[in-house]
Amino acid sequence: MMSFLSKIKNKLFPRDPTGGCGYYGAKLPLTHPLTSACDAHDLDFDEHDQRLDTESYDEVNNKFLKNMLQIAGKNLFLRWQAYALYGIAGSVGWLMW
Repeated sequence: MMSFLSKIKNKLFPRDPTGGCGYYGAKLPLTHPLTSACDAHDLDFDEHDQRLDTESYDEVNNKFLKNMLQIAGKNLFLRWQAYALYGIAGSVGWLMW
């Protein structure tokens, strides 16, 4: 059963059905190399909402960064983007947790 606070959260910040990196109009193209890490991060949030996972908010975000850095490899521009997305996700993602 969904809690009262979860219902309010879902009204204020509904799930973006398009996937990818970002939220509605503020997102990277779906063809961006880090999109698969963003989709996995979204899935972790969905699993949390459905109480299917016991990972903490910090564990989910750290896994997100690790996935993005693995994709980026030695590409410095992608690594910079990974850290930027990690920072954004950490600073606003709690609103959707």
